Amino acid sequence: MSAPGQAEVRSVVPVTRNATHPSPAGVQPFALPPRRIIRLLTWITAVLVVINVLTRLVTLRFPDFVGRDWLTIMFGLGGEANLPATFSGGLLLLSGLLLGAIALERRRSGGPFSLHWSVLSAAFLYLSLDELVSIHDNISAPLSRLHHTSGALLYLWVVPYGLAALALLLGSIRFLLHLPAPTRRLFLLAGAVYIGGALGMELLEADSNSRHITTGVIPVWSVIIEETMEMCGVVIFISALLSYIQKFLPGFALQLSVRPETREAGRG
Repeated sequence: MSAPGQAEVRSVVPVTRNATHPSPAGVQPFALPPRRIIRLLTWITAVLVVINVLTRLVTLRFPDFVGRDWLTIMFGLGGEANLPATFSGGLLLLSGLLLGAIALERRRSGGPFSLHWSVLSAAFLYLSLDELVSIHDNISAPLSRLHHTSGALLYLWVVPYGLAALALLLGSIRFLLHLPAPTRRLFLLAGAVYIGGALGMELLEADSNSRHITTGVIPVWSVIIEETMEMCGVVIFISALLSYIQKFLPGFALQLSVRPETREAGRG
């Protein structure tokens, strides 16, 4: 039981929205429409990208302008433990949680591909952790000691991650064909945008760095393009998941309920 003056988060669980499953007495449900969620995520992505583009443009013209270091540390795309990294990790975490909720609902109702939804959930939860603590960057050095490479494979983490992405795609063919056409198209679009940024831009950047190229679009803007594509890809994916839940899981919702302050029995 919550102490007086405190709110209690009771559940974030699948619920059925009908008269037989009313909200608990004294609990105020909080609802956020999917369109509003996607609009909010899109605006945050746009703001973070614009700040980085403006910072880069000003830096090219005025390399030592006041506030450059602070903006780079707090808002730098591709940085660690800053606002964009936390936001990107949060996007992946939200994707993993939505996938897990769908998997639980499919398992409860005996629907198809519940295991595949679970595997996707685990993959996105791992990617969320990776985004926050940069696991992929930390495995490049040990791999490079085993086999020295250059060119597009300068950063060797792309090899195991690329193979994992290919294996997941090949293992998802039947799953994708089972999905409704609008969801399937959004899944494929989201995957193409995200992989194009995470792996495609990384390969181009590695090749540029390996040849010590310091001018042009890739050396100057590669990180911004890469991180923008990753965030946009995950936002598209979240949009697809929310649309799928709304259209093809009737009666399914994620409910966050908060109990208001109440006095304990026997107290004045």
